[in-house]
Amino acid sequence: MCLKYPVEVVEVNKDEVVVDWGGEFKKVLAMDEIKQGDYVLVQNGIVVEVVDRKAREFFEKHGC
Repeated sequence: MCLKYPVEVVEVNKDEVVVDWGGEFKKVLAMDEIKQGDYVLVQNGIVVEVVDRKAREFFEKHGC
């Protein structure tokens, strides 16, 4: 079971970003510089990490 999985950033507004959470769009807080199109891990409504393509593919492959 995955507690966090990569979601795509679809909009950036200063310290708040909108992510595509499986077709549901949610606003979350971001403390680091994040760009539209990045994939991030979110926990408790806060971006905790930007993930690279290799990590995202691993998550997708293992059903997370």
